[in-house]
Amino acid sequence: VFVFSFFIPILVHYLFWLKQICLKLGDTTIPEKEGILQLEKGNFKRALRKHKQLLVHFYTPLTSEGHRVAAAFKAAAAELQGSEVKPAVIDVTTEKGLAKKLHASGQPSIRLYLSGDVTNPALCPARRSSASILTWLQRRAGTSADLIADLSQLEAIDDLIVVGFFKELNHELVQVFYAAAIDLPDVRFALTQDDEVISKYTVTQDVVLLLKKKIFTESKRKMKPETPKEELVVFISVYQMDPVTEYNGQTASQILGSPVLNHALLFVNKSSEDFREIFSAFHNAAEAYRAKILFVLVNVDEHRNGRLMEYFRVRHFDAPHIRLVNLTDQITYQMLSETLNEESIKQFCQSYLEGKAKPKLMSEPIPERWDQKPVKELVGMTLEKVAFNPNKTVFVLF
Repeated sequence: VFVFSFFIPILVHYLFWLKQICLKLGDTTIPEKEGILQLEKGNFKRALRKHKQLLVHFYTPLTSEGHRVAAAFKAAAAELQGSEVKPAVIDVTTEKGLAKKLHASGQPSIRLYLSGDVTNPALCPARRSSASILTWLQRRAGTSADLIADLSQLEAIDDLIVVGFFKELNHELVQVFYAAAIDLPDVRFALTQDDEVISKYTVTQDVVLLLKKKIFTESKRKMKPETPKEELVVFISVYQMDPVTEYNGQTASQILGSPVLNHALLFVNKSSEDFREIFSAFHNAAEAYRAKILFVLVNVDEHRNGRLMEYFRVRHFDAPHIRLVNLTDQITYQMLSETLNEESIKQFCQSYLEGKAKPKLMSEPIPERWDQKPVKELVGMTLEKVAFNPNKTVFVLF
């Protein structure tokens, strides 16, 4: 009896913890907030197995872009309730290991995982609004473009539209057109075989026409059997933007997301007396280098552009001033000519494209008496003059 009563508390304790473990193992629910799964390392694979279409937002709460994407995703998630697509979120700041494993530790992103495949998610190319996210999902699931049956349909559209003129709608070129539409959910796509529409725009078959109704401009692109989707996406992405785009909160993501990686930035005061003349020259140069260089205007009189000016170390009194930068290597080039006219801007752009322009070295101010000591104190503006002097051998300590 004594032995039995001694083991009773131990047995009760054991059974209690066994019950807790069973409850924990049996709890397969994933926490949700407003219909959005809250994913972490411990439940990510379970969510993949459970949902054939898992739309995951990799949230970066420490950036303004992250907050914009989060707002768009939340609104899209509300529209997706009850659909086959299940919204989910992963906070990359707290789930660093999972984000790194999924190669999602950089900018905020939205990915669609299909049938539990973790290796090949579809990346949502447009995250600026809930409409963009929903349009992307709809185009992946069905037809990517409207069919224009007569001219009145096309004339009723007031905004930007990309129209494909095709002889046969089951041709492989049409599939390339559809694939481009999926990658550009912010742009409306349509296609037609109608003779009246073709006659109106004087185009041949297998041509893509980008129409801007509000400013009455159009750009054409002839498609060939070997035309890849990427080439069509670049064409539309470039020509949907104006030759010169002013940098602001609304255009920043479009500028940074452009497939054109060479950017020419004009830092100028829009209220200055010579602004129109300078802008006209910049605009004309932009027309000549479409698809090669993206031309961006930065108003130095706009206080919200202060951080961009600080990054390029451009001061208010430096304007007007032109810089060229490649987004891949972040190396900047400064236009040295004091005259900003169309010819000088084109010469600068051409020298850059040919690799003849010299990079601008970011520099601190030159210290007083920097060259009067046994060890010279170098900064960016004096490094090339001293360290790369062909007549001297120089040891530099960085």
